[in-house]
Amino acid sequence: MTITGPYLEASTLRDGQDQLVERVHEAARLRGLAYFNDYDASYFPRCTIRYYVDPAVALLFLIWPGRLNEEERHNQNYLATVSEKIVSKKVVDAVLTGERLFSKEASEDVETDATGPFMMPDHWREFTRQLKAFFSGPANPQEFLEKFDKDAFKADLDMATNLVGAEPTIGQSTADSYAEELCEAVSRIEHTRFMEVAMVSRLRHSKLLRPVINLPQDLYRVDTQVVNDWTRRLKNVGKRGAIRTDAIVLAQMEALNAMEHTKARRGENYVVHCLVTGDLHMHNAFYEQRYQWAENEPAGYVGEYDDGLDRFVPDFDGNRYSRFMQHYTLRHPAQFVAMLNQKSLHNNSSSETLFKKVVKNTEYLLTSVTQTESRSLQLAFDTVRGDPGVRREIQQLLHKVPVTGKREISERLVATLSEWRSLTGSTFLINRATLRDRVSATKKAFEVMERDPAAYIAGLENLQSELIEELDETVLLFTARRILAEMRETARNFGNERSIARRMHARLLINLADITGDLLMIDVLKAYENEDLQTIRQIEDNLERLPAEESWRILLFCAIVAARVSGWERLVWIGGRALNAIREKTELVEEAYEARYVVALGRRMRLKPGDFHAAQQLLMSAEQHHRSAIEAAEDASDRAMEQVRLARSLSEHATLCLFEQSRRLMVSAGAKISESDALDEDIMRSIPDMFDEAIALVDPIVTNVLVADDIDERDRDRLLRVARFVQRQATLNLPLFGIFGHVVFRDDPAFVDTFQADTFISQVEKAQLVWALGHENTDTLDEVEEAREDNRAAIAAIFDDIRSDLSEVIELDFEVLFICYECESSDPDALSKLKRHKENINRLYAKLRGSSDDSGHRRAWRPEAFEMSLTERMKSTIIAFYEKQTRGKREVSK
Repeated sequence: MTITGPYLEASTLRDGQDQLVERVHEAARLRGLAYFNDYDASYFPRCTIRYYVDPAVALLFLIWPGRLNEEERHNQNYLATVSEKIVSKKVVDAVLTGERLFSKEASEDVETDATGPFMMPDHWREFTRQLKAFFSGPANPQEFLEKFDKDAFKADLDMATNLVGAEPTIGQSTADSYAEELCEAVSRIEHTRFMEVAMVSRLRHSKLLRPVINLPQDLYRVDTQVVNDWTRRLKNVGKRGAIRTDAIVLAQMEALNAMEHTKARRGENYVVHCLVTGDLHMHNAFYEQRYQWAENEPAGYVGEYDDGLDRFVPDFDGNRYSRFMQHYTLRHPAQFVAMLNQKSLHNNSSSETLFKKVVKNTEYLLTSVTQTESRSLQLAFDTVRGDPGVRREIQQLLHKVPVTGKREISERLVATLSEWRSLTGSTFLINRATLRDRVSATKKAFEVMERDPAAYIAGLENLQSELIEELDETVLLFTARRILAEMRETARNFGNERSIARRMHARLLINLADITGDLLMIDVLKAYENEDLQTIRQIEDNLERLPAEESWRILLFCAIVAARVSGWERLVWIGGRALNAIREKTELVEEAYEARYVVALGRRMRLKPGDFHAAQQLLMSAEQHHRSAIEAAEDASDRAMEQVRLARSLSEHATLCLFEQSRRLMVSAGAKISESDALDEDIMRSIPDMFDEAIALVDPIVTNVLVADDIDERDRDRLLRVARFVQRQATLNLPLFGIFGHVVFRDDPAFVDTFQADTFISQVEKAQLVWALGHENTDTLDEVEEAREDNRAAIAAIFDDIRSDLSEVIELDFEVLFICYECESSDPDALSKLKRHKENINRLYAKLRGSSDDSGHRRAWRPEAFEMSLTERMKSTIIAFYEKQTRGKREVSK
């Protein structure tokens, strides 16, 4: 369209004014895009810039630019095209923009030598979802090929091949027609599934886009309040979909750049992280946040108050390196269009003179409208971010311009549009080499498909399965890192409080040294609780080096942390995700059974309806597998590993049944429900047998009988730690089972009473001996060994020394055992000991109820309802048992 005198005719003044406003708006947008483009080129050589794209940018410019014809028509504002009505030219513009944006020059990371832009984790999840949806289009590759119009595609491909291979010099008279023919052919090729599949393949093999997998661990779980603030801003500017995802990304980008500015202040090399998005809601929310920050800075530091506008105006150009622009890290994809970036495309030309003329014209035009350079830049900036009030502002500004000024503006617009069209045409001509490479690659793929359709279909199926596997693994890695950040926060809070929670260990026979390094797992857990930043940084460095396909390791590591902080819901969920991930890797057999144990442990501690049967099935499956593995083991060390795994499953299974029967009987005391039916007698009688077998399996391993000399030292230590854990669990719960049947559930015949005094006494002494070794205390081993020979008093003394290492839950269990033990013993001091045990039970129970008199520390944890109820019942029945037994002992002593 030619903008001339009609704007000044009274009869068409309104229509002309609207058209003039629209053209000034387009010129302002072009000026703003050129400004951002120039700013990045002029300022950022002082540091490293790293671009991140959102899913819409990646899909439009990398995978399906051809959809600008139809499906993506609403996203044509992602380009900088001025007054262009021919959509095919916009498609080629998008193709060249993608070649610019997803090239090495767009974002070169000097530390990792990674090419191409990046994508933040939550955006990558959405990108993964859309690529999966893309592959679920046709039912299968065969159907796609049957529906593909190969003849039409080949005709367009041949035409495009001829056009991109035309003579280097094309006359001006034929340039426009040549460009239109070229764009039409390329546009039709791009708008085919064949081309889109080819671009997906290129994405995978060339790594043109990379997810960020090495964020600082804290950024995987950003501050909730910061995310809420960004959510509110996005809603305020009218955003409706994917709000939380974009809010998280904006919060992460803000935190990343805050870290880098700390480096800049110290004079160190730093990186500026910029998000490229065409979402104008994000642009407006980000601008408002930055604008409010700038207003609160000292006058003149990042901008000034403009009396004419009656508002604060950031400093865009007066100080090129102003803090406002240094902190403004959102970019529009249109700044990467080929017309503004000729130097970055492999064309041996820059069109720099023509480009400068276009920019100069827009500068002059906008200054004529706004009267000042600073206001013209503000107008350009506002237009790029899609401020809905810009057109009204332009209209008001034009209203103040005299007729002669409007005539001059119209003339400038004519010149600008003409030069922009020339620049567009020359861009298409200059970049034939870029288009030729793309067309040639497409032609080779098409020839393969024509020559051997079966091979093409097989390759397409492999691409689909392999790409989806890679995408899923990366999403799983993000999930694992996010969960670990959550667990770390929970552990820190756990450690900061005077917590009496059960610190349970999920003892796994798996090597996690690629995460923990040379540290013991207990030291890692304490580092999280005590916020030991040096140790945490060491762990994070290890995590950043872990490839996406090893994400299941992070999940199992998270499971250990979750158990430590009594996060049973999380433990079940984490274990399930790890198990699903490991199942995909058929070679990880034993690792899968480690994950099964994690899930069973979480279900046993959570013990919701349905958890018992699910956990029982997992453990029974594990027991069967480990028995077979023991028989098949070829050396002593493998056999020992499987024995410990079997013992762990047996002990956990027996403990699960002990918990479940107690829960069912306690439920049956209230309302009658179907699940209150007790476990049958066969299961109950199998519980002590499972504990006994578990103890028999690990006893010789703890004494190093079955551990081969050639086993790795770290593996040996891990094996012994897990064996001792099983020993402690089984030796404590075995006599507790007897007490539950004999005392706690004495009136419930469903809880089998297998109590025998002599057996019980030996079981308690065994438990005391095993626990005297302490949680990780191997230094008392010699003392315990010396005390083994009929010297219970010595063992008891050592046990008293390690009491401070026990949680209140475990200590209470032992006090219950000791009351029953003393009641059955012939110790002349039994009465005084019984009194002390009773006092200890009352004290420990009070602490578990959260009513301890300890100096002013608030209650940090209350056991879950079932466990607290069971503890209360155990306490009350044992105290009643104590009263009855002590009356008898006093009468005997008289």
